[in-house]
Amino acid sequence: MLAFSVICGGSITLSFAVNSFKPLTGEWEITGETMPSVIGMSNTLDFAVSYAINPSIDAMNVQNCFITVAMVALLCTFTFLPVVFFGKRLRKHSAPKYWEYIVTRAARGH
Repeated sequence: MLAFSVICGGSITLSFAVNSFKPLTGEWEITGETMPSVIGMSNTLDFAVSYAINPSIDAMNVQNCFITVAMVALLCTFTFLPVVFFGKRLRKHSAPKYWEYIVTRAARGH
C-alpha cells in the first residue's frame, strides 16, 4: 500500500493538475509551475517516510508498523475522492485568483 500510494499519489496529482489547467489561451498557463511543486512535495513525503520508519519499527513490531503505515498511505491516497466530487466547485471558487495570477504572470513576461 505504501509503494502504491507513493507511485499513484504523484501520478494522480499530476494528472489532476494537467487536466484542471487546460490551455484556453494556447498556453498551459500554470501547469508548468504545478509539476515541480507536486514532485517536490512527493519527494519530501518519501523522505519523511523513510526517515521516520525506523523509529516506528523500534516502537512497535514490524507487522504493526507496516500495517499502520499502509493504512495511513491508503487514507492519503483516497483524498483524491473529495477532489473528484468537489473539485469543479473548488476550481470555480478559486477562478478569480487563478486568473489574477495569470495576468500578473503575463505582465512579467513569462
